[in-house]
Amino acid sequence: MKDKLDVTRTDGIGEAFEALTSGKADYLIAGYYPGTAEAAKDGLKDKVVPLDQALLTAEMFVAFSKKSPCRSLASGFGEGITNLTTDGSFDEMIKDASSAWDKVQAKN
Repeated sequence: MKDKLDVTRTDGIGEAFEALTSGKADYLIAGYYPGTAEAAKDGLKDKVVPLDQALLTAEMFVAFSKKSPCRSLASGFGEGITNLTTDGSFDEMIKDASSAWDKVQAKN
């Protein structure tokens, strides 16, 4: 017979980490960056392990209004985003920002 799985909602990510670390929960579902930031803030970074494969992803879009004075920049903007996300630059920026965040958190 399979073990029954319970799903519990919490009032915020802090409470969710509390349930996880107290043993009331076995897993926590949260956004990667908010989750890792909260884990670092709570001193749990070495006690929790995020999944290597995202549970879900969402596409993001940027729109330029036809009336915007920036509309002429739309094509170059799109090309720049495509370049950043295909040549590894975006991942490197996230890695650098995460390292900077870790340094700030270590000081606090």
